[in-house]
Formats: sequence, C-alpha cells, structure tokens
Amino acid sequence: MDNFVGYLFLWLGSAGIGAFLGTRKGYGNMGCILGALFGPFGWLVVWAMGEARQICPHCKSVLTRGASVCARCGRETQVPVSVNDAT
Repeated sequence: MDNFVGYLFLWLGSAGIGAFLGTRKGYGNMGCILGALFGPFGWLVVWAMGEARQICPHCKSVLTRGASVCARCGRETQVPVSVNDAT
C-alpha cells in the first residue's frame, strides 16, 4: 500500500509539473495530460512546443487569439495572414 501511495504522488506531481509548464506556453490541459502519461518525456514535449498565445510586441501582454489591437496598450499588432485569407 505504501508503494501505491508513493506512485500516486509521483504521478500527480508529474501531471502538476506538466500543467505548470504547459500553462506558461498556453497549453495547460495538454501539459497536464502529457505530464501524467509520459512523465519527464511529456515535460520535454511540452517544453519543445511553440507558443500557443500571441504576445503584444509593444507591451508584452498576452493577446486574445486573432486580435489586431492590444487591449492593454491600444496599439495595433501584426496578425499573420493565412494563405486562405490572401485570396
């Protein structure tokens, strides 16, 4: 029974670390799942994933997805144009 409790805490801790790493990049739930399933390997995958959030280049605040104006500083941001939008 003691081993079970130890493994349970290890598993929950691994999921928590994955969630922490994922939240910092905008992938909170994904980080939790990968951390719980794969442990340190899941942490590496979350760490290697790119940013899911858009950051204002002027004030460095987090923008909502697809925003063209920052809510904090009011300056325009560059929104990447997809290939489908160019036609």
